[in-house]
Amino acid sequence: YRLEQPPSRHIDRPALLVKRPFWRNYGHWLMDGATLLTQLSAINLPDNCQIIVGLHENPKMRSIMRETLDILAPGRQVIEQPDDETWTVAALHYITPQQIPPLTKQPAAVAGLAARLQSGQPPSTARRRLYVARDSSLGRQLVNEAEVVALCQQLGFEVVSPERYSLR
Repeated sequence: YRLEQPPSRHIDRPALLVKRPFWRNYGHWLMDGATLLTQLSAINLPDNCQIIVGLHENPKMRSIMRETLDILAPGRQVIEQPDDETWTVAALHYITPQQIPPLTKQPAAVAGLAARLQSGQPPSTARRRLYVARDSSLGRQLVNEAEVVALCQQLGFEVVSPERYSLR
């Protein structure tokens, strides 16, 4: 690889790269970024290791990412990297992705994420039927989503867009 311009920033402490392909997508963030963060105690990282994530333009998604980091990596310094910047890092750590969509997901990582997010939460006895809608800005909407949503609502489904809620 050859850089067309000099790096815009140098990170002089070790860093774990959690900015992954498709990191802007809520589901990819949970299934790769968040599941990776649940494994921090099993990863031999230096004590002063920082975490690099992408700088999200969407304020709600940025808040969800921050909430995830506060729960799963408390006390770790987090750096948000804009896509238009090239950085060098003194010591970069990159862990194998926890999922390879649509083929595999690491069961231990997913179970770890569920356990960490459910701790301190009262158990829910309510049964809800959900239709999980995609954020329209992702550009991958169902052609007939309005009809699907109408049918789901007739059948008692609640329509939710994960990006509009907190992580918990």
